[in-house]
Amino acid sequence: MIKSQKQLFLAISLLSIVVLLNIPYPHSRTIGASLIIMNIPVKYPDGVNHLVWGYVFIIFFSLVLLGSSLKKYHGRFILLAIALVVASPQLIANVFQKTVATGIYAIEYNPGESNCKFDTIENETLNVECEFRFKNHSRNDVTFTVEFIEDDPFGDGIKSVSLLNAENPLGVTIEGKRREPIFIKEEIDITTLEGNYISSGSSSYVNIIMRDGNKYREL
Repeated sequence: MIKSQKQLFLAISLLSIVVLLNIPYPHSRTIGASLIIMNIPVKYPDGVNHLVWGYVFIIFFSLVLLGSSLKKYHGRFILLAIALVVASPQLIANVFQKTVATGIYAIEYNPGESNCKFDTIENETLNVECEFRFKNHSRNDVTFTVEFIEDDPFGDGIKSVSLLNAENPLGVTIEGKRREPIFIKEEIDITTLEGNYISSGSSSYVNIIMRDGNKYREL
């Protein structure tokens, strides 16, 4: 069934490199912030990432090598290779986080499950209520602080969740093997704020930085 072991080995090696380079761990890209082709980020908010075309070339070159290295079942193995390239990075990250990782690296956070609501009271106070959900996959309790990242897709410079960074860092402790919701309720004095900021509305897909000493994760 194998026509050329060298070509097969080279194809598998190149595809493995692509998979390893695209494991979304310990950090992750914001949902919708990049265009994904075969699980590879093509465009970032600040422009095109030209390295991606190198990845795309490697993938297709590897698939050509894979097909030419086999005597039969070319289509089946090429489809299997594509499926593995797409699914493996996230699968590897999930397995590592749920079995081996410790500390903040064992904490699962999904921006899609987060939300914040903003409401201005008497043009003096901004009332902020947020809900976040974390899951600790390790057996030990994990304590960390949270910093909020502003997502500004329209480039209008309007501040929302980053206003929470002006207060004391949010300290969070998640018990081992527990999924816990974290609620925040803050009243921010807007009379001293400069620049543009949200007056009312809501924000979902909140991106954060988790910190524990010198360790950190952007999620």
